[in-house]
Amino acid sequence: MAGSPLGRIFKLLSGYGDSKSTGFRPLKAMQKRFYQWALMHPVFSFKAFHLFISPFIKETAMVQGHRMHLDKGDSLGLSVFGVFEPFMTKIIAGEIKEGDTVVDVGASIGYYTLTFARLVGEKGKVYAFEPAPDIFALLEKNVKENGYKNVILNNKAVSDKTGKARLYLCDYNNMAHTLSRTREGAGSVEVETVRLDDYFRDRGGKIDFVKIDVEGAECAAVRGMEQVLRASRSIKLATEYHPKWLTSFGSSGKEYLELISSLGFGISDINEETEQVEPSDADKILKKYSPEKRTWTNLLCVK
Repeated sequence: MAGSPLGRIFKLLSGYGDSKSTGFRPLKAMQKRFYQWALMHPVFSFKAFHLFISPFIKETAMVQGHRMHLDKGDSLGLSVFGVFEPFMTKIIAGEIKEGDTVVDVGASIGYYTLTFARLVGEKGKVYAFEPAPDIFALLEKNVKENGYKNVILNNKAVSDKTGKARLYLCDYNNMAHTLSRTREGAGSVEVETVRLDDYFRDRGGKIDFVKIDVEGAECAAVRGMEQVLRASRSIKLATEYHPKWLTSFGSSGKEYLELISSLGFGISDINEETEQVEPSDADKILKKYSPEKRTWTNLLCVK
């Protein structure tokens, strides 16, 4: 989800957010400026990051107590860091209880899916959706490797229509495949799509938490699950908010925020850099994050 890979390296080296760490303190003064530069050059930032970690990449890694099979190139950097979005991981973990039902939209290789499965326990359920065939195979392998029986796997893209669509592949990041045509040059595959209102119509039961990370298709995903999100007063939503990608998919940051608000959610900014959950609103989010700045974040939405 949100954050700059190279920014994570500088954060690690400078001891950012860790009062007990001395790290390389001279780097701390330049960290903020570097982070903004990395946001403006995402492709270069990602490739430079992977050049840095390439000597350390493995096929498997221990990640937050789980043994995980990683994608080629280790797009999340788990070989080196053993964690992805540490503050986001911490916040989500605090929102989920034993026995909950969680929906992971854009599950990737299962980083959050496995965390959800452990937190909800045997009495809970995790519904994981991932459309890319090769990434889904890793997701399936990781769930099986860790022995979870409470995960329902779906090789589908969540959208506002049940049917089929093209998934456009990213040639430099296996976690950035998208339903948007902006990445058509890297090739595409046909995938199944599903509206969650259709999917859960006959399944019943209360959903407690939804996580969404679908590379700009968040508006379509939420429109296809409006009934699910309206059905419970206690349901919570964690979503990536990337206005540039939302725009490339034909929606906008404003449209997405208005949609979330219309469903009765209040919005907080999960700020990975300051390690704060900051109560906010649509106007503040729109000013802080924009397509022009190429800035993004994760949002925690609570009714």
